[in-house]
Amino acid sequence: MPRFRSRFAALAGIGATFFLTITGVAAAAPAALPASVLESCPASSVCFYEHQDFGGTVLVIPAGAAYPDLRAFPCAGCRSSKHNNNNGTWSDQLSSWVNNTGQVYCWYWHENYAGRNDTVMNAGTALSYVGKTPNDQASSIGPC
Repeated sequence: MPRFRSRFAALAGIGATFFLTITGVAAAAPAALPASVLESCPASSVCFYEHQDFGGTVLVIPAGAAYPDLRAFPCAGCRSSKHNNNNGTWSDQLSSWVNNTGQVYCWYWHENYAGRNDTVMNAGTALSYVGKTPNDQASSIGPC
């Protein structure tokens, strides 16, 4: 696989999208990363984005933190495409993310770390779109 010198790199003109790790090795997965992604998420943080491609409102989670219920965090103007009973909170809003920590994080479909947790956020990685089925499903988050 090709190696890159920076942690994240934008890959223009390539039909497939890539998922880049801090090791710089590219592997197939959704979305190339623009350089501005790193600037939008502070070091030692996990960032949840309301919309795909790192758009919309951002929730910054400090390294090591775990939150059993994302309804505790207001998200003014947020509207879930699947669960409108959680509108206005961070529960069921996640569409893209950046993990700028040294830890692996998991997000869960239900409060209290319950339900599906098929999305593992490896340290130093990002995803520009979680996909149609998992979009707007995150209800809790913590280190795995």
